[in-house]
Amino acid sequence: MLCMTLLSLHNERSHLQALVHLGYPLLRDDVERKREWLPHFVKHTFSRLLGCGDFRNGFAWLECLRCDSSHKIIPFSCGTRGFCPTCGGRAMVSQSMRWVNDVFPKIPVRQWVITVPWGRRWLFARHHDLARGVFKIGVHTIFSRYKRWAKKRGYANIQCGSVSVVQRFGSALNLNVHLHALMMDGVYATHPKQGRGLHFVRVPAPSTEEVGVLVAKIARKSERWLSKQGYETNEDWDVEASDALPLFQEASIAGKTATGSRRGMKVRRVQKFAGREFQLPPRCASVGGYSLHGGVQVSAKNRKGLEKLCRYIARPPLAKNRLVSDGEGEYRILLKTPWSDGTSSIQVGLLELMERLAAIIPQPRTHQFLYHGVFANNAKYRKEILPKYRRVRVKPKWKKLSRKDGIKSRHVAWAQLLWRRFGVMGWTCTKCGCMMRLRAIAIYPPATTKILKGLGVNLHGLGCTGPP
Repeated sequence: MLCMTLLSLHNERSHLQALVHLGYPLLRDDVERKREWLPHFVKHTFSRLLGCGDFRNGFAWLECLRCDSSHKIIPFSCGTRGFCPTCGGRAMVSQSMRWVNDVFPKIPVRQWVITVPWGRRWLFARHHDLARGVFKIGVHTIFSRYKRWAKKRGYANIQCGSVSVVQRFGSALNLNVHLHALMMDGVYATHPKQGRGLHFVRVPAPSTEEVGVLVAKIARKSERWLSKQGYETNEDWDVEASDALPLFQEASIAGKTATGSRRGMKVRRVQKFAGREFQLPPRCASVGGYSLHGGVQVSAKNRKGLEKLCRYIARPPLAKNRLVSDGEGEYRILLKTPWSDGTSSIQVGLLELMERLAAIIPQPRTHQFLYHGVFANNAKYRKEILPKYRRVRVKPKWKKLSRKDGIKSRHVAWAQLLWRRFGVMGWTCTKCGCMMRLRAIAIYPPATTKILKGLGVNLHGLGCTGPP
């Protein structure tokens, strides 16, 4: 008997797979018709998504020792970093759990959001090293505020730390390279009178005027550093004429369409009410296209709120409930919050949707999670501050879930993540409630088809969209 919970989750996520199954060939044919090409990592992401959750591409087989007729099969995921909701959700939950348990001590944490001018976003989308350089300047500029406050009061050995995520997408599924940084809202330092030993010192919240001074410094230092790298303008001299991805990225940033009959036209917006005057929120400022927002703060005792904030910055680009069909091949991307002009959703065609998905795929071997200050791997005082070095080691409770769930391993089993996020234990028997065991850790084709037929599973009933 198969677990209906797992099958229902698979059927929900197959909606995006069905759209990619129909739209990706159209995008590929349109690109080839213009004698252009897509990079290999873009093709790899689309093709792997089609097989994500497909039981015919491999699965793990579980059985119950008490109920001989009770079985579960768990399909393999694609493991891509692009726009897959399943794999992105797994990374979101596992990273947030690691940050809360192993990285952040029980101290207040403040979120800083750094955005760059529109003209620089296309450059950062093509050159990840330039984006990392500018974001590093922004993080260390904010660190300087904390250090100046502590130095005026006589503290020594001042240590700051942050966990940052480079997000490549906006709420309209557009290409928008910006940074979310979770920083300790204070410093670890040595007291001038108490002697040795680092302890946490809370720094007062910044005012809107202080945020304006910080963003002005970030803009000035970033443009100076980019000029030294040879990028005084936004031109990219490394783009090949036949590469179609830069065209998709440029159109996604500008809010236009790059292919099809609506090529060069503005994207269609759905507005429900009249526009209103846009005002920056408190502790937010903008200078020269650079903006900085530091108004979100989580207290030391609110660990659930911290994990929720960690999941927010590490979330995948597209949630399942934000993409709805509008009929006749049109789709709406629902915005998280309406824009100031009253726009509540973006209406796109199937080809436009594929363009936006291709534009936000990150390049291979580029780190999206960054660690600065005392949280960096080579930090001097890292072992004195991070909680994972101070707590008592215990044996893992989920010994039978994975081969890699030892004490020093960073791998987290799927069952642990389901329990952490949804309170659902996916490895329990639906009949007797006891823990099931792995009968086969990994089953690959062509054995998958034989086992599924032996269990009496209808392949078409699983909603599989990938190749057999």
